Amino acid sequence: MEREHLGGTCLNIGCIPTKCLLHSAELVSQIKDQGAEIGVEADGVRVNFPQVIAHKNAVSKQLTSGVAGLLKANKVVKIDGEASFTGPKTLSVKKSDGSVEEMTADAIIVATGSVNSQPPIPGLKENPNCIDSTGALSLEQLPKSMVVIGGGVIGLELACAYAAFGTKITVVEALDHMLPMLDGDLTKIGVAHMKKMGMAFNLECPVQAV
Repeated sequence: MEREHLGGTCLNIGCIPTKCLLHSAELVSQIKDQGAEIGVEADGVRVNFPQVIAHKNAVSKQLTSGVAGLLKANKVVKIDGEASFTGPKTLSVKKSDGSVEEMTADAIIVATGSVNSQPPIPGLKENPNCIDSTGALSLEQLPKSMVVIGGGVIGLELACAYAAFGTKITVVEALDHMLPMLDGDLTKIGVAHMKKMGMAFNLECPVQAV
C-alpha cells in the first residue's frame, strides 16, 4: 500500500526529477557558453521554466507508470492509502476513498521511507517562502533570486540548476567549506566552476533566524 506515488523519493521528488532539471540546465549552459566555439550561435536563449517542470513531471510519471506495470504483471495488488498496526499480524488500512479495511498477513514489510529534516532555525517553518528540496522541484515560476541554506550535495545540485536558468543564487554554509563529504581539492574545483556561473558563497555563516 502507498499513500502517494509508486517509486518513492528517487522517482518522484529526488534523483530523477533533480537530474531532469540538471539536464535542462546543462543544455542551457552549453548553448550559452560553448555554442559559439563550435559554430552554433543562439542569441537570446530563453528558459521556458513551466515547460522545464512539465518535462520533469512527464519523465517521473513515465517511470512510475513503469513500476506500476511491473507490479501488475507480477500480480501485486496496490492499495492507495495508509495503514497502522492493530496487532503483530494485523493492519487497519484507511484507503484513499475513506473506507477502512482490516488485513492480516504472516509477514509485513515496513518500507515507509523518510521525510526531509528541518533545521531548528527560528522562523523557518512559519515563512511560506522557505522551501525544502521537494518544494524547489515543484516551483511554478522561476524565482529571480534564491538563498540556499547549506552547502551539501542536494542544495548545490538545485543551486546549480537554478543558476543556469538565470536565478541569482547565494549559498550560506555554517562550515568553512562546501561539500564536507568530498575531498577538498575536488571541492575547490567545483566551487570555482559554480562561482563562474555567478553563484555567491557565504562560509562560516550559520543562519540565526529567518
